[in-house]
Amino acid sequence: AQVFQALAIREVLGQVEGSEAVLGVALAAWLLGGAAGVLLGRRFPGTALGPAAVSAAALAILGLLAVRFARGWLPLAPGEVPGIGTGLLLAAGGGFVPALGYGFAFPLGARLLDGKGAYAIEAAGALVGGALFTFVLAPCVPPAGIAALALGVSAAPFLGAARPVAGIAVAA
Repeated sequence: AQVFQALAIREVLGQVEGSEAVLGVALAAWLLGGAAGVLLGRRFPGTALGPAAVSAAALAILGLLAVRFARGWLPLAPGEVPGIGTGLLLAAGGGFVPALGYGFAFPLGARLLDGKGAYAIEAAGALVGGALFTFVLAPCVPPAGIAALALGVSAAPFLGAARPVAGIAVAA
């Protein structure tokens, strides 16, 4: 989730060429999307965790793609910077949609671990993911590659529903 949050914020800020208001809305939307996803994930029955987790991670990718290609569907002239209203809308969607997917996946991963250490693993994953993104991935891997890598790391443990590696999904 840490990597997707960084990607979402970078994509939104790139589309609107930076704004404190847009950044604030993107972060608030991330929190709201994560909370909504957790509420939905808690209600999801535990029988089809693999497809649910892959769908949740794919939702995060779709949110990033929508922001990345927003210029194609916005009525903007070439080189025109979106106004504050459009920027806030992009920030809300770019923060909410990816966080909804990861919020949904968190209770599923915690269920695989029987709740044991899920928050500690999530915190460790945020630390490691943030450091990898900042110092290794962002300087030399394009955003689509980073997103694909994060998707694979997030979804892989659910596909086999293997308890020893379920913590990776919670951390991602």
